[in-house]
Amino acid sequence: MTLFKPEKPRDLFIHFALILASFFILLLLFFYGYLPSATNHGETITVPKLEGMSLKEMEDFLDSKNLDYEINDSTYKAGVKPLTVLNQHPAPGSKVKKNRRIYITIASETPPNVKMPKLVDFSLRQAEMTLKGYDLILDSIYYAPSPFPNAVLKQLVNKKEILPGTMIPKGTKITLIVGNGTGNEEIELPNLEGMPLDEALTILGGLNLVKGVVQYVPDATEEAGTIISQKPAFRNGATIHVGEMIDIWVAGEKQ
Repeated sequence: MTLFKPEKPRDLFIHFALILASFFILLLLFFYGYLPSATNHGETITVPKLEGMSLKEMEDFLDSKNLDYEINDSTYKAGVKPLTVLNQHPAPGSKVKKNRRIYITIASETPPNVKMPKLVDFSLRQAEMTLKGYDLILDSIYYAPSPFPNAVLKQLVNKKEILPGTMIPKGTKITLIVGNGTGNEEIELPNLEGMPLDEALTILGGLNLVKGVVQYVPDATEEAGTIISQKPAFRNGATIHVGEMIDIWVAGEKQ
């Protein structure tokens, strides 16, 4: 067998050039032919927004987009239906290849338990913030006589008092009984009509009653500074709760 033997340097150069050209052609075919077809180069899908979908809706939707998913985590979120998608990775709008897996977090089916906090003696605002921090829901508020306005008197679940420390599921609805600023004690309604305003205010303070709206009546015929009317109106035998307000109308101009 006779091997190729270049007779001149020029033949050797041509032979080397042909080998080099063949190598580059094969290289170009690999990178621009085989590799793109094997890796779907340039073929991408925009990741859709999955947050807010139910698990079933999301599965059907991803199937239609040739995308797969994996549940990465589950967590409880108040007010969200169980098995709802809470967040995802990659984020909506990202570009990915077909069959890329989307990692999701869903709302858990069973909420975890938390200890019922102590709300009695809290202000209504403090109680609301505390319930929110425990992922509990303030369902309803009822007012009851108490000299402490907006102070929590009782905490209820399903119309029954619940003690602090009781284990309950997150998302449980809580009812609060709150003070309305009046006492349980009833006293005789004072008659303020005909009194000077300063004297009437002294009487209200001594009876633990609250001055309400004071309105002046410039065209009244009574002496200026005299109380001409009140609300609740006085009548014999009428009573009022300690802590309640009495509105007053005064003759003359405001001083």
